[in-house]
Amino acid sequence: MQLGVLRPFLYCDLAQWSGLPQLTLDDMVRTLGTPQAQTVEHLGYYPCERYCFPLATPTGGLIAYTRQGNVVLVETVALPAPAIPAGLPEPCGQLPHELLIEGAYAHEYVYCEKGLVLTIARSLKNVEPDRLVRYRGVRRLANVSEFGPEYYKAFEDRELF
Repeated sequence: MQLGVLRPFLYCDLAQWSGLPQLTLDDMVRTLGTPQAQTVEHLGYYPCERYCFPLATPTGGLIAYTRQGNVVLVETVALPAPAIPAGLPEPCGQLPHELLIEGAYAHEYVYCEKGLVLTIARSLKNVEPDRLVRYRGVRRLANVSEFGPEYYKAFEDRELF
């Protein structure tokens, strides 16, 4: 693998981004070097490994989420410019929030053909403009239902104590 397949995502060139190609953790390490950090987390309903690859790019590098050595989702270390969503077509689906943002409701916008998921916070008081709070890449999806439990768990489905 060359950085070329991830370059559009890293540099927020959404015209060129067409979804996460099939990659393994080994591919990422060969191309990006040893990850700076590794943790085990949940992605959707299931555990995964999370690896951080810092890079000298406007987005600060990539975070790769893997299962059984395969990369299933990437996100950037730093958020891209807030104007990113303006150039996109309508999303193929919008899901309820997955994380809490103080003073805002954060919708999950899924762009199936782009293999892109944006979390956009909308002010509860409508006093601030919408803002991008998470920028993630996945494989191209046929429809929004494919962005299922292996990727997504609505906040309302979480156990709170």
